[in-house]
Amino acid sequence: MGSLIKIWKTIPMPAGATVGRNGTVSWKAKGKKRTGKLSAIPGRVTVQSDTWTAQFTDETGKIQRISTKTTVRSIAEKILAQYQTEVDRIRTGVATREELSKVRFRHVTLAEALERFRTKMVASGCVAKHIVATSRRLRHIFQETGIESLMGSGTTGVACANMNRAFIGIEQQKKYFDIACERIERAYAGYKNQFTEVRELVETNGLFTSRTTGTIPGCHSNGNEPLEH
Repeated sequence: MGSLIKIWKTIPMPAGATVGRNGTVSWKAKGKKRTGKLSAIPGRVTVQSDTWTAQFTDETGKIQRISTKTTVRSIAEKILAQYQTEVDRIRTGVATREELSKVRFRHVTLAEALERFRTKMVASGCVAKHIVATSRRLRHIFQETGIESLMGSGTTGVACANMNRAFIGIEQQKKYFDIACERIERAYAGYKNQFTEVRELVETNGLFTSRTTGTIPGCHSNGNEPLEH
């Protein structure tokens, strides 16, 4: 089981820093008070990192410590969960480390992703009215829907169903994809609203997708068309 920790590191003694009797060092940085401990190394201070570090045991049994590069614990927890999911897949023989490294992607903000898509539509010759309408609809979907890459067995999708929210899941491995679909379908079956599942499994060069259509509370297209995700 992994955990989140904050690493201690040493930095040069900040200008204007004061040292207390118990070895506590205090100073101001960007208008905020900072504290640390006097290091055994002359002229240096030991401080705790602001960002979270993911600590977990990899598939070889070795303890790994990887910075999440975020100060927000909830985001760091998702990153840690992703590392643990990768390890589980390797241990069960579903994928290799090399395969997983090839599908890594860089996280971008919603605004950046939409801007890239808008630029692509402009380059494709789409009219301004269509671009604005499409961007608005995509933003609404992303804001109102739970989204997860490497969704594994679909735990987040089940949680979204229980919270009356739609869900978009991305999964590379067919084994986990099928498990997630079955769990999420069972969860959505509890809705009072009529819900129809239409599942299309496409196996072309190892690619497969699932499409779900129906009336999901809180998520609509234009009021007449079923939402597709």
